[in-house]
Amino acid sequence: MKRISYLVMAIVVVFSVSCNKLQQNNQQEQQQMSPAGGGMGGGNFDPAAFVDRQMEELKESLELSDDQEKQVREIIVAGFETMRTAREGMQDGGDREAMREKMQQMRDEQTAKIKAVLTEEQFAKYEQIQQERRERMRQGGGFGGPQN
Repeated sequence: MKRISYLVMAIVVVFSVSCNKLQQNNQQEQQQMSPAGGGMGGGNFDPAAFVDRQMEELKESLELSDDQEKQVREIIVAGFETMRTAREGMQDGGDREAMREKMQQMRDEQTAKIKAVLTEEQFAKYEQIQQERRERMRQGGGFGGPQN
């Protein structure tokens, strides 16, 4: 009987430690992937790493040429900086609705610039990737999608 008790206790301890480790890993991934310095997952966000991950996905999915990759990367980095500056301005207090509209306009401009670099087929795939990314965000999975 003692053996069974020890075995059950050991299983519970291993299970608890495993769950705790999984939760810590998920929190770290969300912090690394969140583009907001605050409010969406902590201040450990690395913009360069985020852009690198995004570009890796786009390069593979869209089969970008080296020239296209360079141009798209420049557009994304510039858009990132513009959005960051706009968010910082918002932190001082301001009209949230006006800010939302301004950011949507910035995203639209970025999309138009990317469209000019890609072929029609690549752009169609790009829009599909963006739609999937928005869906993952709505489902609460961050930029990387739901954590399994």
